[in-house]
Amino acid sequence: MEEHVLVIELTTRAVHSRLVSESGRIVSSSTHPLEKKLPFPDRPYIVELDPQKLWSSVCSTAAECVRRLKTGGVSAVTMTGQRFSTAVIGRDGRTLMLCPNMDARGAEVENVFTNSVSEEAHQITGLHPSFLFSGSRIRWLIENDPEAFSLSRFFTTIDGWMIFMLTGKPAEEPSQAAGTYLFDIRRRRWSEEMCRIAGVELGQLPEIVKFGQLVGYPTEEFQKATGISSGTPVVMAAGDTQCSGIGSMALSNGQAYISMGSTAPLHVIMSEPRIDKEKRMWTGCFPLDGLWILESNLGVCGNIFDWLAYDVLMIRKGDSVDYARFDKLAGSAPCGSRNTLAFLGPSIMDARRLMEVPPAAVILPSLFIGEKPKASDIARACYENIAFACRGNLDQAREVFPSILTPIIASGGLTNSSLLIQILADVLATPVATPFEPRASAVGASVACWSFLRSEDPRSIVERMVELKTVNPTSCYEDYQSNYWRWKLIYERLRSIA
Repeated sequence: MEEHVLVIELTTRAVHSRLVSESGRIVSSSTHPLEKKLPFPDRPYIVELDPQKLWSSVCSTAAECVRRLKTGGVSAVTMTGQRFSTAVIGRDGRTLMLCPNMDARGAEVENVFTNSVSEEAHQITGLHPSFLFSGSRIRWLIENDPEAFSLSRFFTTIDGWMIFMLTGKPAEEPSQAAGTYLFDIRRRRWSEEMCRIAGVELGQLPEIVKFGQLVGYPTEEFQKATGISSGTPVVMAAGDTQCSGIGSMALSNGQAYISMGSTAPLHVIMSEPRIDKEKRMWTGCFPLDGLWILESNLGVCGNIFDWLAYDVLMIRKGDSVDYARFDKLAGSAPCGSRNTLAFLGPSIMDARRLMEVPPAAVILPSLFIGEKPKASDIARACYENIAFACRGNLDQAREVFPSILTPIIASGGLTNSSLLIQILADVLATPVATPFEPRASAVGASVACWSFLRSEDPRSIVERMVELKTVNPTSCYEDYQSNYWRWKLIYERLRSIA
């Protein structure tokens, strides 16, 4: 009888629960949309989640997956989710604040980190600027709601909060802790210096637990809500992007992988923590011992794609995008989209300029001479925008880590488009490999469970579980080289008027 583990996943847009078999097959999935709230409507950059609604979504999606199991039970539970989030747990166990990764309230407080330790903060944390991360959110709480701060018992990520809700005690894994601005990425432990500046005691931060280790067992509340038994182990996984790397067989020094979903982080795995001296990119931890990641993030992708397809081109199937029809439309346009260039969101990361908002644009060729562009050209230009931004981020990453391996690995929902993957291979002029199961973050998180249950090294489990297919560049790659440099020139000019 085949065993299954339950992976709870919190993405930018939804809560997913998935049952994953030992062969890496997702046999059942349940999804609830993620509801965000703006507690201060005149400050829309301050974003929170409702803890009761989020926990209800976690329990109901998990219960639905368990109900679908025809035989046997759930062998283990784990979770993965968006990075750079913050949760505040009170002394009475109540959740005082849940901030998703898009919350930017830290921009309202003085940058005490840079003012206090300057370059040292960047070297300790691998991150810049501080306002995006938990350290500055905690400073915001101290200044804006001192009563709530005084009632705080734990400061965690939302992953750590889910572990608390599941087991009764919070815990963090290094790849998630590395996104808080309170973590020493070299020593893989909380930084006393960064915590002192943030105003946090080390005792208010969760225990660090490694990938594949036991965290605890389900609370009585979770058991009743889901039907999962009391003896089911809850196992530590990692951040969603790092799990997508594991779930797509990106395990080695020099391997680059990109997770193409609502956003598109590009990671290069490193055997030492190299840091971008120009502070454009971030450095963090990879879940497997002795490895780190360099991150150059394309920013928004899936959200912009859905907007273009659904609202502008109106390629719809019920209440969602008709992805097959969009692919067919984009595929009918030639390479280069008849000189149509899109600048709709996917970009080349520069963490120093995250407060700038460049205009979005679609650049059309002359409408007076030659063939006029069509809807198909705009559709294909959207895909080319993603590929050009990926090229720019990869080139930038090579400045810090030159020895990037091939093929480049891509996973996530957007990799369901074979056309996009072919364009990506042509623009990068290098092979691109994708896992047969694009939901690689869930597969990667499940590896933590199987590693614990089988007492087996995660790498050997991945080799048995994950299969890749590789797409090679076509003759189009020659045309795309000049198209890319034209796109980048216009991109830089648009950035200059942000």
